[in-house]
Amino acid sequence: MVFGITKEGIVDAWSSRDVARISELGGVAGIASKLKTDLRKGLNTEKQLNSDRKQVFGTNVFPEREARSFWEFVVEAFEDETLRILIACAVVSLVFGFFFSNEPNAWIDSVGIFFAIFLVVSVSSLNNWQKENQFRALNRVKDDRTVKVLRDGRTLTMQATDILVGDIIKLDTGDYVPADGLIVECHGVGCDESNLTGESDTAEKSEFSPFMMAGTQLVDGVGSMLVTSVGVNTEWGRTLDKLQSEPSQETPLEKELEKVADSIGRCGLTVAVLMFAVLTIKLLLAAFVYDVGEADKLDSYGILGELLKYVLHAVSLVVAAVPEGLPLAVTISLAFSTKKMLADQNLVRNLAACETMGGATTICSDKTGTLTTNRMTVTEIFSGDTTHVGDFNANTLNRETLKVLTQAISINSTADVVGNTEPPTYTGNKTECAMLAMLSKMNVDYRTSREEGRELVKRVYPFSSETKRMSTSINLNNNNNKQRVFTKGASEIVFAMCDRYVDNNGSTKPIPTNNTFSSVITRMAESGLRTICVAYKDVDQSGQHLEAPQNEYICVAILGIKDPVRHQVPAAIRQCKRSGILVRMVTGDNVSTAKQIARECGIYDPEHGGIAIEGPEFRALSMVEMEEMLPKIQVLARSTPTDKHLLVTTLKRMGEIVAVTGDGTNDAAALKAANVGLSMGLSGTEVAKEASDIVIMDDDFSSIVKSVKWGRSVYENVRKFLQFQITINIVAVMITFVSSVTNGGFPLTAVQLLWVNLIMDTFAALALSTEPPSEDLLNRKPHGRSDSIITKNMWKNILVQSALQLAILLPLIYSHESLLGPISTPELPNHLSNKRSSHDYTLVFNVFVWCQLFNMWNARKINNELNIFENISKSWIFVVIFIITAIGQVAITEYGGPVGFGTTGLTSHEWILSIGLGLSALPVGYALRFIRMF
Repeated sequence: MVFGITKEGIVDAWSSRDVARISELGGVAGIASKLKTDLRKGLNTEKQLNSDRKQVFGTNVFPEREARSFWEFVVEAFEDETLRILIACAVVSLVFGFFFSNEPNAWIDSVGIFFAIFLVVSVSSLNNWQKENQFRALNRVKDDRTVKVLRDGRTLTMQATDILVGDIIKLDTGDYVPADGLIVECHGVGCDESNLTGESDTAEKSEFSPFMMAGTQLVDGVGSMLVTSVGVNTEWGRTLDKLQSEPSQETPLEKELEKVADSIGRCGLTVAVLMFAVLTIKLLLAAFVYDVGEADKLDSYGILGELLKYVLHAVSLVVAAVPEGLPLAVTISLAFSTKKMLADQNLVRNLAACETMGGATTICSDKTGTLTTNRMTVTEIFSGDTTHVGDFNANTLNRETLKVLTQAISINSTADVVGNTEPPTYTGNKTECAMLAMLSKMNVDYRTSREEGRELVKRVYPFSSETKRMSTSINLNNNNNKQRVFTKGASEIVFAMCDRYVDNNGSTKPIPTNNTFSSVITRMAESGLRTICVAYKDVDQSGQHLEAPQNEYICVAILGIKDPVRHQVPAAIRQCKRSGILVRMVTGDNVSTAKQIARECGIYDPEHGGIAIEGPEFRALSMVEMEEMLPKIQVLARSTPTDKHLLVTTLKRMGEIVAVTGDGTNDAAALKAANVGLSMGLSGTEVAKEASDIVIMDDDFSSIVKSVKWGRSVYENVRKFLQFQITINIVAVMITFVSSVTNGGFPLTAVQLLWVNLIMDTFAALALSTEPPSEDLLNRKPHGRSDSIITKNMWKNILVQSALQLAILLPLIYSHESLLGPISTPELPNHLSNKRSSHDYTLVFNVFVWCQLFNMWNARKINNELNIFENISKSWIFVVIFIITAIGQVAITEYGGPVGFGTTGLTSHEWILSIGLGLSALPVGYALRFIRMF
């Protein structure tokens, strides 16, 4: 056996959750030995990373939900009741045409209907199948995670899928647990295991409860774990199929549009039923009441055949009237937008958030990493009575002060160097990384100090947003009865707990009443520096303290850390203001630091009534005072997650659409409470990411602005399609109803109506829903909660274009010969009226479709923008769809007669007339843009 334990053996021991069984295997150290792992250095990359480890224990790849095949979407498409009725009618019509009808080739119409149904189902199924594949690809990106792994004694950052059994994983508060394992080192570790156990209480981890489960998250503490099972062998892997969720759920916009579609569909159904009733009555009157010639009298087969035609036309009219394309338009737009948003560094985890972001009225943004670069550098050190600015070296501080500062930073932090690059690459908290880089400039190797102190560490008190500090207690080598507690954190909080300081000689002195520390902290903060106080305290050893001491510390140094504002942020903030979005900075920093950074960003504007307030003062306000002050609050400093949650919920109660950013575990409540939660992909904890709707992959505020643009684009594109579709619905229903009940016959056959339905529902949805966003979208105010999705301006365009098309088509139906002269084509068999020839109807059908094709160009701009061809080079899908549909129309018109479309070829001047009448939609649409609707 290559290893001292089998995969089954370790899984059984872990699954029992029995500490005694783990002890029988030698405890964590014994299992590590069997797995050939060094608990202090991790796996040896040269000796231990071989194929045997993967073959024996597997890889950390979890099962993926089985993909739905294309044929499943085809079957789903046939579940539409209206389509089933149409198929049933077509089957009956086909049988009747073959065996009972006296008309030659009566079966052709039915075959044409089957062909049209095949085309509609194929295209819609292909769209849904492609959408499913896109969402699966996005989910794979969403589930891609990085972890910190100890190998060769160094901390590496790698993908969770690359870890192996035997790896040592370092865990911080908020981290995702990537595999099953056993605790190696533990300082106050608590895990949220609710997604696996159903228990909402935090599970505390210790040597008596060392079992770590894949898929859970640390909500408290820091530590490390030995990986014992990966991938399908973990408990998470075994239950993943039950936890897999469908990638596409109905969004609020889809639900709203379904209501619109139902209303339109009911109108179409009403008209279709009324049309069938009128035609049936006329048929029965003609057959049994009115005195017609014996040769023309309809027999029972003739009546049945006519009734079948009426049913086919009625059902086809319903199919054309029911706008199935509305939900499809949302789905396509969301799929297209989410894919493009990923390129803009926005990973959408919740589809509803994409459209909601377009209506955001306020953004509550973190400072660090979002508005700033998160590339922190220590630029000032105040120690003793001296300020050190600029480049630091080994002589910057005296030996004693440097020694204690090195210990305080090395031991009381979790940041580390990754690899052996030059300059060094750091991983972990960016503030701690800046401190390690400062020590490096002073020619100090922090790793030596950290290794020396590793065995002496008694307890770690992780940083929390409530205390604003992190502390670590260690045993003092020279005195077993003493512990030294190192602490670092927000200067005004940590320094307030100090009563002594280390002077320039390395000695400790009481802090004088008129000290310069406070003024130094204020000066640094007002210049935009984050200030960190590093201190320590020696205490009597009396077991484990539940909380770190809160007084009598010795101040070692005040560090001023510069985190520059991202260069694109001021422009992005100005764009938000033009977009009607108020940006607020929410930060845990000193209020002076926060105000200075907010000024640089363009957020804080006290000259025009802007207010900066601290968390304690904010939460002390009454609800009335808070609502009165909130419109002016631009900076919330020294805030806790509770303050952020209160801010978000209050803004929502006031009717705002709130987007909020967060990166910490404690931000989860605010992220969940917001209309859209935005977590940070680089600095965010896994808990924050799980609670968010969108992950900002580069932590950059300008990426948030891009998400607003894409959200507005979804809403705008759906409106474009809605305007286009309602226009077609009105015209198709009106000409079919009016013509059929007034003896004008059926200007559009059942097959032609299905072709129109394909243009309207699928092709147009694809063309208009994939229009890229224009920059003009960000220069408008956000749409409100109560705004109708169909605006007055849209109704203007819909009604005028509908009236134009009816004015063109109705005369063609009734007065074809007077327009073009007599046409020498045979009349269709007819017992009821003077219906036009198939040639006449072909012209009507052709003009109707070209009117829709050119009106689709009008739909590209629905807010009175004059240039409908703007950015057409970026809308290649629109252009391709237009060309394909135009070619399809030409082919159907000229060659579609034999396959059931009921068309005959047109002359050249009829083609000129068709396209010319269709083109009339463009100048009318252009003129309409000068008519403003208020």
